[in-house]
Amino acid sequence: SAVKGSFDVGVGSKLGKFYGIARDIYDKQKDDAFLEEYGIDVLRLYAPVDGVEIQCSPKIWKTGEVLDELKSGLEANIGALKFEGGYYDLGEKENEYFVVEGVGSDENVNLMYSRDWPTKIEINGEGVDDDLIIAEAVGTQEGLAVMGFCYVPYHYVYDVSFPVLIQVFDTNEMFQFPVAVVIDNNVARLADLPDSVPYLEEEEFDLCEFNTQDVKVRLYDINLNEIDGDIYYECFNQRCRLGESLGGEFEGKAPACLNGYLKVRSEGFAEKRQLFSSNSDYSADVILDRDYDVNVEVLLNGEGIDSDVIVNFVREDGKSRTAVLPDVSEIKLSEGQYDIKVYVFSDSDITIPESKKRECTEVPRGLIGGLFGVTKEECFDITIPETKIDYALIGGGRTGDYFLESELEKGKIVLRAEKLETPRTIEALQYNYELFEEQFVGVEFDES
Repeated sequence: SAVKGSFDVGVGSKLGKFYGIARDIYDKQKDDAFLEEYGIDVLRLYAPVDGVEIQCSPKIWKTGEVLDELKSGLEANIGALKFEGGYYDLGEKENEYFVVEGVGSDENVNLMYSRDWPTKIEINGEGVDDDLIIAEAVGTQEGLAVMGFCYVPYHYVYDVSFPVLIQVFDTNEMFQFPVAVVIDNNVARLADLPDSVPYLEEEEFDLCEFNTQDVKVRLYDINLNEIDGDIYYECFNQRCRLGESLGGEFEGKAPACLNGYLKVRSEGFAEKRQLFSSNSDYSADVILDRDYDVNVEVLLNGEGIDSDVIVNFVREDGKSRTAVLPDVSEIKLSEGQYDIKVYVFSDSDITIPESKKRECTEVPRGLIGGLFGVTKEECFDITIPETKIDYALIGGGRTGDYFLESELEKGKIVLRAEKLETPRTIEALQYNYELFEEQFVGVEFDES
């Protein structure tokens, strides 16, 4: 017999090597934010960010489709990224775009993002809502004939956050870790910065950490029935979640603020924002308007139409809803006063011919002469190319109306608009927009 007091077992493993490669990739991401840079490329390729379209009708995107396209683009492009020295085939020259420089690996490295993973995408800009993104045309106002064309400029700001899983592996072992990719206001999050930029190291003051004021909030529908919802408090540019009401009432703490706002969300009701100074007020009653699904129908001179129609409903509190017929005919509306605009568009054969004009400006006559105000005139030619207007305004108008809950419950709104002459010239198109402002739209509710 014998007694052995210690044992040594050696197991061959690449986990140490995989960890070293993973650390190099992590440091590369931390220093250069390379995933954010690829994400910004995807954002600008797959979603509307900045641009100008030569047309006289609004440019419209479906918000849901934009989000789906962006997620699909991230999924495909993040998955295509490789590292120098890894197992990949460059193939055609353009594939080098997907090779991340500065990190070498002779092992398999896989980067993964799935559209099903938790992803935050917020779109900010004029004409953005939950259903549609609408960029209005410039040049449809008075003076269009002088300008000679109309165009649609747009600029949207995105906040995007999503996870990326990084895997280093072979046939037997795998080392993997996640990183968070953050794009803020269309730009990459700040990578590590030198100590010479001290003002960027200051921590942002978080108002939500100082909930010192007792508050009581009661929530009701328009019939004064108690309802429940999520309650937030906004002060300056910060928003704090206070909590959720129970039995129509919330009692808790909020930060001290003068002229802040309570913001309340409840399923089936329109979002409500109400002035509330937590440093002096203790309680508040908030009445929410119920949202109704309403089908929108537009009649032109009393008859149905198959043209493209845009209907804007702007409530007195600034909230807006837009129907785009025939694709998006059902929208959510709540009781309130609305400004309603109906635009009916049709195919157009209007062509703005190529034009040239000469611009002249005063420039300094050399450095020395310029110091003494001596200038000379320089002129140059500007060529505006021939432009075809694909869609033209052929009907519509505007009105204002107060919608009652009893009317919205019917589920269908019929708007009666008047037809305009089909324009054949740019001057006639301008005249239609002038007439549009004077035309009245009739409003009727019907059982859907």
